[in-house]
Amino acid sequence: MELEDKIRETVASSVMVEPEDIGLDQSFTELGIDSLSRIELVALVEQHLGKIVPEDEIPELDTINEVTQFAKAIAAV
Repeated sequence: MELEDKIRETVASSVMVEPEDIGLDQSFTELGIDSLSRIELVALVEQHLGKIVPEDEIPELDTINEVTQFAKAIAAV
């Protein structure tokens, strides 16, 4: 399963909707995702990549596409 799909499933579970009902550019804020859930998403990225990301290097991520692009940038390092 691709990271994008895992993130979508995690977000969907957090807000109790079906994964296919969440758009890749839909704002986490608009969905009601809190800061703790965002931390869980970063942990998911770290687990997927096998890398730890220092907290001070984590930008404000507000969509699945932003998280996915962040993961791609971290993977390239």
